[in-house]
Amino acid sequence: MTVAYKSGNPDSNMMNCVQRNRLMETNPQMEAEKVPGTREHVWFFDLLRCLAAIAVVAIHVLGPYREQLGQIPFTDWSVAVLVNGASRWAVPVFIMITGA
Repeated sequence: MTVAYKSGNPDSNMMNCVQRNRLMETNPQMEAEKVPGTREHVWFFDLLRCLAAIAVVAIHVLGPYREQLGQIPFTDWSVAVLVNGASRWAVPVFIMITGA
């Protein structure tokens, strides 16, 4: 059973989703089959997004401490700068995950 899913018209894509759901109700084996044009959900990317979001928050929170050398204790400054620098991987990861 072959159903076309790709189309430039958003309404026809919605219609295809409705048609696919109806087909799955009538043909339970279709759930197990690989449907063309769909991708398997990768849970690792969700975990990576969550960790990257926390790292981006760390970048924004710790950013102002870079300019406070000599105004705050050196150990506090160095920990803030190290965590800030170690969190810089998050922005490129977001870009790579979204495929931009």
